[in-house]
Amino acid sequence: MIFATATLAARIERAESRLACDFADAARHRRDDVVIRAIGGSAAIFAGPDQPFNKVVGLGFDEKIDVNALQHDRT
Repeated sequence: MIFATATLAARIERAESRLACDFADAARHRRDDVVIRAIGGSAAIFAGPDQPFNKVVGLGFDEKIDVNALQHDRT
């Protein structure tokens, strides 16, 4: 079995994060409820129900996670 190093895993996660953010940014042109929130050196993305790019990618690889950033704003 082949295992990736932490450096390789971080590179893969950053690439996936950029791709998911690009999809979400494109979705913003069609709907106004798309959320892209920077967190832990990456992003949390929600683009609507059943979207395959709703995710948190690469969390914590590049910087510490601010626990308060995990709180949901109900405004």
